[in-house]
Amino acid sequence: MNNYRITKSQVLAAAGIHQHKISGIDFDSNGFTIWLKAEYTFACNESGAAGFEFDSEDNLLDYVKEDCNSIILS
Repeated sequence: MNNYRITKSQVLAAAGIHQHKISGIDFDSNGFTIWLKAEYTFACNESGAAGFEFDSEDNLLDYVKEDCNSIILS
């Protein structure tokens, strides 16, 4: 998986049943940030922010699947 060629549709597919909770995806040179709708937060995000940055060398779509399973109502 080339993390620099990931598309919005791939991220949404990886989010699966949680994709309706996503308000936006911002791409940059390091990866991307997923922004959740105001009523949701990532339970695994220590900062408590509605956005979660994905920028490691590992398969980022695997992280999207895992982290989206932690979305909770704020």
